[in-house]
Amino acid sequence: MTSRSEADIFYKINNDAKADKTLRLLASRYHEISYNDFLELLFEYLVEFLDEIESQPESYTAADEDTITRYIASLLKATKVFQASSQTYSGGAVDLTVKLRQHEWIAEAKIAYSNDKIFEGLLQLLTRYKKSATHKGLLVYVQAGTLKDKVNSWTGYLCPEEGGWINYVEVSKNPENQDLIRELMLSCGDYKKLAHNKFDCNFSIDNGIRVAVRNFFLDLTFRPADISGNKAKKHRKNRAINELKSLYYEYLQNPPKELDTEKVLKYLEMLCRE
Repeated sequence: MTSRSEADIFYKINNDAKADKTLRLLASRYHEISYNDFLELLFEYLVEFLDEIESQPESYTAADEDTITRYIASLLKATKVFQASSQTYSGGAVDLTVKLRQHEWIAEAKIAYSNDKIFEGLLQLLTRYKKSATHKGLLVYVQAGTLKDKVNSWTGYLCPEEGGWINYVEVSKNPENQDLIRELMLSCGDYKKLAHNKFDCNFSIDNGIRVAVRNFFLDLTFRPADISGNKAKKHRKNRAINELKSLYYEYLQNPPKELDTEKVLKYLEMLCRE
């Protein structure tokens, strides 16, 4: 007969999400799991690790996307269950590849300088990397502006009938690729908001497969306004640089829109202030 103490342990495990997740992770080392179970387990850990990174944004305001993504891969590898790597070849250098036994998930990472930049990451996922995969991911690192505005802007950009992608494709893509991209983007659907910084959408690619893309946004902005933050030259300069980069790429995205010189001067003053 099971002792009261053992019963209590099992009860606590069954009612503790973190303990349940740990047990499932351990069990996956020894037992086959389905692809959906693999994704569920991966996404639980990925959200936990992304939250950890967001909790110390000052460490990543000046980091490039490869540095951030390598750190995410190292956290996943540290579980001793997932195999994770960055810049693994699969029709090109995939930013993040995660494996567990026979299962695999890949993701592309972009700093949110502009929607056109993020869109290029999406096109890499859907037209270049492992076209047999049914689930992929997009990691978007926000270092300028606000996360809310970046998420809203990106979801609007993806709109099949009137999104910003239409002008970008007409201006920057060769004729032989324009039809392919239009067909791809017109298939965009099944939008599902999962959290303030996360949503799913699906696309039909040219081999007939429907690909689900999970979009993760990380808020890596750092704007402390307390006494200490008000004096922090390093954080002020990093913010100014990131905002200037974002303004530049947004300007390129919307020609012939005039450059907002007032904002440029504002961030140049921030950058140069002693």
